[in-house]
Amino acid sequence: MERAATVSDYLMLRVYQGLSRQRERIGDEEAYGQFVREATLKAVDDGWVELIDYLEQLKYAVAGRASAQRNVMFEYQNEAFESFLDTEKAVKCNIIRNILLSDVKIGKDGRLQIIYP
Repeated sequence: MERAATVSDYLMLRVYQGLSRQRERIGDEEAYGQFVREATLKAVDDGWVELIDYLEQLKYAVAGRASAQRNVMFEYQNEAFESFLDTEKAVKCNIIRNILLSDVKIGKDGRLQIIYP
């Protein structure tokens, strides 16, 4: 149990170091806030697109289960909810990934230029 806390502490330290590094690279607090918002929105948008695509495919996969005399709506709801929970976890991970690993620069026009991992 103690080792898990040590690993957890180490990972949190690395995250805080990464956040500090990004904040220093950007320099401006307002621009940093904008970067975090854009990185978050990118992760949510990507996750949403993947979820919608999966749900569209699921609709056809579940329709085939009607011949097995299963409740198609129940099957769809269960799998869709599980997929939503998985997407929620993936979005949270991708938010952190986008913030920590993106290459951020401020252009000559003052706009953020972000290259996502």
